[in-house]
Amino acid sequence: LPLYRDMANLKYMVAKLYDSTPRELTKYIDSMLNTVCEAKKCVGLGEASRDPDARAEYLLMARIFIEDTQDDLTILRRLNLINKNREKQMKSLAKAIVAQCVAWRDYTNTQGLK
Repeated sequence: LPLYRDMANLKYMVAKLYDSTPRELTKYIDSMLNTVCEAKKCVGLGEASRDPDARAEYLLMARIFIEDTQDDLTILRRLNLINKNREKQMKSLAKAIVAQCVAWRDYTNTQGLK
């Protein structure tokens, strides 16, 4: 799924923040990385679920986790710990992930159901 690829790319970009932020923020970046990992797990659980309601719930949780990551990026930018380009690049990817989650959640998959 393209969504998995985008999630993996966002996870990589968050991991790269360790190189550019002060060591005092390691716990903060750990929290961001954990949030993205949880979002990715929700996408996986949604993909594995055959129940459309459960899938919608997992995708909703993934969207919420990614939106939280966007807030973290805003905070890092306001603290001048990441540049505007990096914030824009990461937020753009996060917005694409949210859009994919919403589109997939709203898609009515009736394959295999009667």
